[in-house]
Amino acid sequence: MKTLDVRELREQLGEPREGGGAKPVRAKVAVKAIQNDLEGPFLLRWRALYPQLELEREVRFHPVRQWRFDFAAAAAKVAIEIEGGQWTTSRHRTGAGYEEDNRKYNAAAAMGWTVFRLTAGMSRDEDELRQIAEAIRERSKP
Repeated sequence: MKTLDVRELREQLGEPREGGGAKPVRAKVAVKAIQNDLEGPFLLRWRALYPQLELEREVRFHPVRQWRFDFAAAAAKVAIEIEGGQWTTSRHRTGAGYEEDNRKYNAAAAMGWTVFRLTAGMSRDEDELRQIAEAIRERSKP
């Protein structure tokens, strides 16, 4: 997995590399960059192992709320959430953020979704991915 490089992040945000009074990276932007750093390698690994099982990204599943899954096989109602930040401070680890995540997952369960929550390490584990692939195949049967 690629390590997040702060200089690259600042460059992507249009901030100068050296000097020039670069403004600090906002936490929300930094967390999204870290999340993308986790999701990209996961998707590459998934496509290499299961090219026949296509996943959609940023799937909105709720008719009212703006909630989205990181990845989903919508027809099978199987979703994957890559949970970054468990070793750092992030929105997901605050009381309000954790509660909102639970509301999202509970609503998904009530709507018949199976949600697999993966840490960065789990997203590299072929046994974890195999379990998800089996769930998608099982729920895709007519």
